[in-house]
Amino acid sequence: MGKVFAQQLKDFSLAESYYQKALKADHNYAETHINYLNLLLEWGSFELLENQLELSKNVQGVNLCELYLVKAKFLERTHQFELALETINSALSISYCTEVDKELEEFKARLHRKIFIQNNSSNTSRIAKYPWLATYSY
Repeated sequence: MGKVFAQQLKDFSLAESYYQKALKADHNYAETHINYLNLLLEWGSFELLENQLELSKNVQGVNLCELYLVKAKFLERTHQFELALETINSALSISYCTEVDKELEEFKARLHRKIFIQNNSSNTSRIAKYPWLATYSY
């Protein structure tokens, strides 16, 4: 029900309550943890997301690559690109599926682009603020 309310009906508060009920009923069902983490990420509830990530690591049968991917997406949304890249590398080291590897590599490439843009934007913002800097070289 949580997945239906989150993805189809876009009622995040009701979806969250269904996920919490499902986790209370069966805390060891790994798929519920991943879906709930994705909901918290989409909703922007980062404090709950961090707490739930720590709880989900201890659930037997949960896919650690997916947990690392959710954590990397969280770090990306908070503009911590280097930490997200480290997290993706950790996920790649334990990955055992080609499809997951491809998804992680695409995510890694996107992070590299964002790091490049972030590093170059500091210089261009200074030039935009002081246009005469573009004409002089020091």
